[in-house]
Amino acid sequence: MRFFVTVIILTLYLFSYSSYQVEPYYQIEDEEITTQQSSEFVIVEDNSTDNELEFVEFQSQTPVIEYIDLKTAQKEAIDEHKFLLIKIESNNCPSCIRLNTLLDTNENIKSMVNTYTKAVKYNREDDKIPAKLDYFGTPTLFIFDSSGKQVLMKLQGNEAIDELEESLNTVIYDQS
Repeated sequence: MRFFVTVIILTLYLFSYSSYQVEPYYQIEDEEITTQQSSEFVIVEDNSTDNELEFVEFQSQTPVIEYIDLKTAQKEAIDEHKFLLIKIESNNCPSCIRLNTLLDTNENIKSMVNTYTKAVKYNREDDKIPAKLDYFGTPTLFIFDSSGKQVLMKLQGNEAIDELEESLNTVIYDQS
């Protein structure tokens, strides 16, 4: 009876963790373990003789991108001499999900957006998008000058994902 209770408890314990998706945090290359980071943990190689891995909580160095309303963003962009970034997305859009993941996880992009822009986000299904924003599909990213009158960058669809970091670098550092 004791054996069966132990098996049941162990099964329930394992089942409770099996419903979570665990992404690999490390990869093996030439029999060496390389350090990989995620938004939650970083795994580092333990140099002790038992060859165990140590889990260390990883905190992002850059805060998440703060989105504000258009009027506030325009006023703050002018006052602080920053660019105006406008993101248009839609529900159930795979490219929008990929873009949001990139914006949430890429430290360089987050740093540039937080430092040099005031960000506004519109959802095509939920928000009334200003008519002056000429866009075809989602996701679409615009960067305007601080006055909000001149478009300095426009990226749409997968281009918004693939070329975002390079385009931000070009606009921010060439225009600053």
